[in-house]
Amino acid sequence: LKARSGRAARFASEAGKGAKAELRQGASALEPGAVVAGAVEGQSTALEKSYLRLTALPRADEVRPLPVLNDAFELVRRRWEAEACDYAYACEQLKAIRQDLTVQHLSLSDGPRARFALAVYERSRLD
Repeated sequence: LKARSGRAARFASEAGKGAKAELRQGASALEPGAVVAGAVEGQSTALEKSYLRLTALPRADEVRPLPVLNDAFELVRRRWEAEACDYAYACEQLKAIRQDLTVQHLSLSDGPRARFALAVYERSRLD
């Protein structure tokens, strides 16, 4: 039992080192468009996107860049104010927008990006 515990601990620490090393190596170690050093630059042009809890590194072709996020946010805002969508739809779309902001580290930036992120988070209350 003691040997088994030691082996499990050693395996866990070695597996963690390998994953960290892959991220440090950059894009060449990962598939094209994957996360490098924790951020990803979005390439998707879809205005509507279902929120999915991330279980793996996000792919660039599934993440929307800031200009598309602006358009998506305006679409959700207009539909909500016109009562053309229900609460569940609006919440899901805003959650997906917040997720795209987060994986691109746009909510941590300064200037217009930060103001946009703040507007999205404030609007998520759906008053």
